[in-house]
Amino acid sequence: MTATYSVEFKSVSKFFGDVKAVNRVDLQVHKGEFFSLLGPSGCGKTTSLRMIGGLEHPTEGDVFINNICVNNVPPYERDSSIVFQNLALFPHMTVAQNIAFGLKLKKMPRDQIKAKVSEMLGLVQLSGMEKRRPDQLSGGQQQRVAVARSLVLQPEVLLLDEPLAALDRKLRKEMQIELRRIQRDVGITFIYVTHDQKEALSMSDRIAVMKDGIIVQLGPPEQIYEQPRTRFVADFMGASNVFDASINQQNDEHFTMKTQQGLDVLAKIGKTLESDPIGFSVRPEAVRMVVGNEKPSLENAYQGKVASLVYLGDVTEVEIELQGGDCFVAFVNTTSQSTKVEEGQAVWVAWSAQDSNLLLA
Repeated sequence: MTATYSVEFKSVSKFFGDVKAVNRVDLQVHKGEFFSLLGPSGCGKTTSLRMIGGLEHPTEGDVFINNICVNNVPPYERDSSIVFQNLALFPHMTVAQNIAFGLKLKKMPRDQIKAKVSEMLGLVQLSGMEKRRPDQLSGGQQQRVAVARSLVLQPEVLLLDEPLAALDRKLRKEMQIELRRIQRDVGITFIYVTHDQKEALSMSDRIAVMKDGIIVQLGPPEQIYEQPRTRFVADFMGASNVFDASINQQNDEHFTMKTQQGLDVLAKIGKTLESDPIGFSVRPEAVRMVVGNEKPSLENAYQGKVASLVYLGDVTEVEIELQGGDCFVAFVNTTSQSTKVEEGQAVWVAWSAQDSNLLLA
């Protein structure tokens, strides 16, 4: 039977003494997808990755790679390969020798090794650099060598443990694009661990957000970013406007929710809810700030004044204090003359009911 998933967790837990690093996780990673485990330090993402690679063993439950339970399979016999943050390249070996290392251990014929190394050099755009040593390469080039050394073994799944964390911002962004291109070219399943929200959003087919050893939300990047299910996910994904609120009124299409400061907010019901919402979030880019006396035509519109301005380059972060005491953050285009404001200036804050995202826990 052909396996549907490259990796599957069935009720997997990992305990370190009394600490539950991973707690009864069920997970399926589809073949050929770029899957990210995202969360703060200590959430269980790296431990989960290490259990796939065989560097840790589950306390409870089963880990499957390509439909085979690998609980008792040593790392070197698993159909997986791993790229660490520190890369662990052999400094005395050339680029070609580093890439060929695993193939030599498998006793592959020399001509086949040469052909595969050449293929990998082309894939990671390092052709012509095969005779250089790691200290003669840039950080990004070293990263590509580490990826090529793992991919040349043609694993079912490539595991990447925060491999870009040590790179500067510009190089990290370039490598994000490169890793995504490489993954699409080879079609191998990538499982990527990161605490960087933008990194996960820009690269992944799906993201699992973890907290305290469990997966609190799993879905495509746009869903995780635009429709966080819980206050934790909304906060972690950078939604500046997150409020506790209770249901005031409800019909077939809308909720009216009341914040603790007494603000009535309209939210659209997009699907059947598993439980009553306990609050809502609004993305700063969904909040419209309007200067002038005329009330905006959106469902949620409130008067307030500018409390602070933070210049962020292409956008300015504007904090607006509403008359009832609630504060909202809006992102406005820095170059737009129509949104030039000063601290203390009276403005309107508005957004559509569709952009009031309900939080369930």
